[in-house]
Amino acid sequence: MPTFSRAFLSVILAVCCASPVAAAVVVTSPGGRAAVTMTLSPVGVARWSVSWRGKSVLDRAPIGLRFADSGPSALAIARITRRSHDGVVTGLLGKASTAHERYNEAAVAFSGSPDSLELVIRAYDDGVAYRWQFRTAGTFAIQAEDAGFGMPATASAWVGPAGGFVSSHEPYYSAGPLAQAAPDGALLTLPLLARRNGVWVGIAEAAVHDWAGLYLVRNTGLPGLSGRLSPRPGQPDVAVTGGAGPHVSPWRVVMLGDAPGRLIESSLVTLLNPPPDGRDWSWVRPGKTSFPWWNDYVWPGQGFAPGLNTATMDAYIDFDGDHGIPFHTLDGFMDQAWYPGPIQPDGTVQDLTRARAGIDMDEILARARRRGVALRVWCHWQVLRGQMDTAFDRWEKWGVAGVMVDFMDRNDQDMIASTDEIARKAADHHLTVVFHGTSEPTGESRTWPNVLSREAVRGSEYDKFDGNPGSTPAHEVTIPFTRMLAGPMDTHEGGFDAVSPAAFHNRNTAPQVMGTRARALATYIVQENELPMVADTPAHYDGATGFDFVARTPETWDETRVLAGAPGRYVVIARRRGASWWLGAMTDGHARTVPVRLALLHAGTWHLDGYADTRLPNQARHVTARVQQGQRLLIRMAEAGGYAAHLSPARQNEAIR
Repeated sequence: MPTFSRAFLSVILAVCCASPVAAAVVVTSPGGRAAVTMTLSPVGVARWSVSWRGKSVLDRAPIGLRFADSGPSALAIARITRRSHDGVVTGLLGKASTAHERYNEAAVAFSGSPDSLELVIRAYDDGVAYRWQFRTAGTFAIQAEDAGFGMPATASAWVGPAGGFVSSHEPYYSAGPLAQAAPDGALLTLPLLARRNGVWVGIAEAAVHDWAGLYLVRNTGLPGLSGRLSPRPGQPDVAVTGGAGPHVSPWRVVMLGDAPGRLIESSLVTLLNPPPDGRDWSWVRPGKTSFPWWNDYVWPGQGFAPGLNTATMDAYIDFDGDHGIPFHTLDGFMDQAWYPGPIQPDGTVQDLTRARAGIDMDEILARARRRGVALRVWCHWQVLRGQMDTAFDRWEKWGVAGVMVDFMDRNDQDMIASTDEIARKAADHHLTVVFHGTSEPTGESRTWPNVLSREAVRGSEYDKFDGNPGSTPAHEVTIPFTRMLAGPMDTHEGGFDAVSPAAFHNRNTAPQVMGTRARALATYIVQENELPMVADTPAHYDGATGFDFVARTPETWDETRVLAGAPGRYVVIARRRGASWWLGAMTDGHARTVPVRLALLHAGTWHLDGYADTRLPNQARHVTARVQQGQRLLIRMAEAGGYAAHLSPARQNEAIR
């Protein structure tokens, strides 16, 4: 066993071969905006602090690892290695296709242990990060990771309580001073949004592989927030175990900006992940999917009983083919899946290589090929775990495009390893993956481009559940600034039966959504998601105003710009794909007019084609206009409303519409 302290890892810093009493280690970003300072307490506890543009963001807080079954260790610095990096990362999916990666780094290596422990600190102009890396001489067990984030109780914060280590990570967010928003001792999900000294702060984690997921806790009497690792199942006092060889912790990330939208634009979480392996990833295909579970298979007037049967699947495939929806997902009801057996494993044989009685898989696959629609499948992770190789092999032979894996509800080290295994083996069989009932993304889509999205967010499925407030307008303009900082989020988009918040009622069959039709369209732009759903019944889409806009909105983007917004109140996001821009806006329960400058357009005339609110929630007004670079656009939104538009360069000889 390594000889590390049960309490904070004792760190005595010395620069190169100098005295073990070291001066502060400072890492400043290339543009000078962000700075990390690492110091030692008189007893050798490492502490770090963060500033941005000279303003204090995080006060000194301890960082360290707690190892089980080891005595105290006094480590001294063997060396400090500094390096800088400036490059461009291409081939990304999501908010941007390319990202400028520019940082300064210090790797502090310690002597006095066979494990060659290092603390790596990076400073980017839009944030900072650190992680631990070490080589072990034998097996090890980590009880805890002391990840401190020092900020006063009066700092503004937006926090999401997890409810426990077993969690689907689908909270409502509380806002206010940290001491009021964060209940004492409650586990808080990541990301967490805060504001201090005029600086917006996003706390997240990146590159979580072979480690446990992190939560934050505010404890009365202690400054700021401290980290809590998810314990291993059946081992409440152990979070991470490992054997001989290199091992690294995830990155602890602090995103920084002068406005909350700058955090949404940042690619920092993605860039901190390893690049993909050298295989051909060109087969990965984002796109929209129909998903009958959300609407409970409601489709009147079709001459058959909608449900888990061949006629329903064929009809959905035809609808998707007619409207340019590239995928249809075989899912199920609340209690039964498309494959034999119940949703929840109960000992019944559940064979993922065949469909339940009433579904002719050969017929469905043949129809899908004829219509140019690819199938996706849903499954429970415990069912998949026992037959992953055979199921993936069969699905690849069928021509299935991907899988949604559900109900993990944990992010301990074992579950993190399971999701990585699913991603790797799915890639081996040319299958894309979406995780539901899971923890937030940590940028793993850079390493596994076939992982298109994750849930880990309270979305429109809560509109189905009796006695639940549903996905409220204020919540929907909070999650872009909180949960979406971590990456793509799947919210069961596409509800077209829009009503005012006052008229809303939960119902499982043909659910309603709060807000307006234009708001529903805006979600496809505002929310990052590489596999968004078209989740409502086709009966609500046929001939509906704006459905054509859904089908032609891209799922991946070359550039993302946040034009305006305030967490919990409203958001306006513009995303570019090729030469065109798409603009989405959403507001809370209040009507709102938001002026934005179209400074992002290049010179020339642009054609705007979009949808705006009317007096009736379930209708939208088609709007067209000619606009110019820098023009002031007034976005008028009704209560719980929205706005969605496509801006494309106008042809010189095109008549003004």
